[in-house]
Amino acid sequence: MSRPRLDSAARRDVRIAIRWTAAEWSQIHEHAEKIGTSRSAFVRRSTLLALSTRRRRKRGPRPDPALRRDLARVGSNLNQIARALNAGRAVEPANFDAVVDELGRLLERVR
Repeated sequence: MSRPRLDSAARRDVRIAIRWTAAEWSQIHEHAEKIGTSRSAFVRRSTLLALSTRRRRKRGPRPDPALRRDLARVGSNLNQIARALNAGRAVEPANFDAVVDELGRLLERVR
């Protein structure tokens, strides 16, 4: 008497070829043997488990466009100051203080 046929939903009829290094295949073989299953069942189970438990990046609230624009402006100003200092040019302390003050105000808006 032959084995009963599986219904089409339970039948595994897709085959794929995967290339492994000898070390990878050995590791798969060892793990499959350790848990008492076939290598194909181990790879299938590991893959499906990884897909179901994959962490999705949690998106935070969208930043205020005006705040982003202001932060970009301050960042640009700081970059210009850094370039001037690196080039050996003098920077007016008032310019630097103004940028730092503006950055402080923006940080308060973020908090």
